[in-house]
This record gives sequence, C-alpha cells and structure tokens, in this order.
Amino acid sequence: MSLDVLSDRGALLRRTFDGKEVPDIVKKAAGLNEATRAKLPETAFADEEGREFPIVDAGNALVSSLYFQDAVEKVAGGAPALPSARMQKIAAKLVAAHRLFGLPEITVFEKIAEAGIPEAVPVDSPQDDPEHLDRDMRHFVEKYAEFRPENRRDRCCGFLKRATDLKVEMVPQLVAHYGSANWNPEITGHLTLRYAMLKEAGKTGMLQVLEDLAKRAGADEVDPLAFADALHEFDKVAGLVEHYDTRVSDPFFATFGIPLDPDNIQEQVKEAVVKFASGPDAAAFSADLLKSLKEKPLETLEALPEHTRNAVLHCAGVG
Repeated sequence: MSLDVLSDRGALLRRTFDGKEVPDIVKKAAGLNEATRAKLPETAFADEEGREFPIVDAGNALVSSLYFQDAVEKVAGGAPALPSARMQKIAAKLVAAHRLFGLPEITVFEKIAEAGIPEAVPVDSPQDDPEHLDRDMRHFVEKYAEFRPENRRDRCCGFLKRATDLKVEMVPQLVAHYGSANWNPEITGHLTLRYAMLKEAGKTGMLQVLEDLAKRAGADEVDPLAFADALHEFDKVAGLVEHYDTRVSDPFFATFGIPLDPDNIQEQVKEAVVKFASGPDAAAFSADLLKSLKEKPLETLEALPEHTRNAVLHCAGVG
C-alpha cells in the first residue's frame, strides 16, 4: 500500500491540486527527502514505526493527511491494511497535528483514532466473509462515481482478491471490469471518442499525442496499468477529466476490461445487460427502462440517448 509523498513520488499530491491553487502552507512546507528524513526523530512522523507521514510543520501535516485519507479509502476497498493499533496511532497524531497548526479538523480521523477504520476489513481478516464482501461491492457499484479513478481500480482489485480467498465466484460486472488484468477489448473506441471530442473542441495540438498513445493500446509488450496512468495524465492536460462518467469513461475503465469472444460479442453484451438490469445494482435507473432492457436489451440500447446508453453499458461492465 502506497503511503506518503515519497512512496508515490508525489503523484497523489499532483492529482489533488491539478488545476487548483496549491495552499501557501504546502508551498512553504519543509522539503523532506530521504536524507533529511533520516535525521529527524521518530516523533516527527505520524507513523513513528514506519517513519511515514511527517508532521514537522503545517504543510507537511496537511500533505500527510491527504495521503492517510487515500490509504484509508484503499483499505476500505479491500487493500491490505497496516495493523489496526498502528492506524489508530497515526490518526491520533494527525488529529493532534491539525489542532496544533490550526488546520481543519477531520472527523473520520478522530473516529479512526478512537475505534479503528470504519467498515474496513483486511483481506486476511477472520471477520471477512461473503456477506461483508457482497455489501462492500454493492456499496462500490452504487457510489463508484464518488471515488477517484485510480482508487476505483485499487478497490476492485482488492474485491477480486477477497473473492478468490473466499471462493466467491460471482462479482458485479463493474467490479470485474475495473479489477481485470486484461486489456479492454473496446479500448480503441474509448480513444476514438477522446479524439473526436478534442477535434470538436479545436484542441488539434493534442491529437498527435493521442495517436501515439493509441499505437500502444492493447500491445502485449505494454503494461496496461502504465498505459492507464499515461492516459490519465493525458486527460488532465487535454481537459477531459471533467467529462469522466458523462462523455468519456475514466482511463482505468477504458484500459482494463473483460475479454469478449469475437464470435459472440452481441450475445455477451446482451447477457451482461440483462443480468445487470435484473439485479439490485440497477436501482438508479427507471423501472420502465429496466423492464425494456430485460425484454429487448439490444434494441433498447440502440434507441437510448448516447449518455444513457454509455451509462448502462458502463454499469454492465461492457462499455
């Protein structure tokens, strides 16, 4: 599990403040490289044991809180957790640092300091069972849009690991899609849509970059996760992030997916849509639409507005 700013070379920090003004306290924070950290006492860190999450000044405390919150989100999705007592100590020290430097209070940290991470079940916990896993996956499917794209994949990979450990064979299509290790068979379509949007917006300078990216999509020698990260960075520069989940899918959904049998694609789409429309994860759509999707899935999809069709396919795990 990636912890503080040195663990991911500041990637989370860049995502958090992408296109936003970086707070002055962060700009003025002491720069702490590995050599500088080695000279600090253990008490300078919220995680004294691992010497992570420095709290030497207001800026470092704020950045450490961002990273700890990210770690908490990943654990809630099934990622391995630090020992509970250690997580509580980290939360308690961050709470104290916020009070010392006059930073906003973070209620969830206070709760963790008192009772551990709420609703977090480490993958190797004896408390984990199919019922807990099902609850967590349904919560994700319902609320996935509230999570950062990279955390969506982390959560789903955690779900699939738990499902394997618990011998659970059936998982929601959306979870299987985000957690897949395979290239999305529809990756070209996702890139083509981006190309069309940029061309329509007159951002022709970005088209060649996207074309170069597209040449790597699906290649055996290319790591899909590295590709997804590169596409995410491209989307930020191209101004496409604001269109996630509406006009375009996020880069992790676009990159990863469930392989389709080329001789039976329509039947697989039909089966996935009917299964989704018949399950509890489809409650956000109208009863009339779901009835139509179950009775005539392909015809109904064809007649839907583009944004609604994309949403249905997305939730069914085949978009």
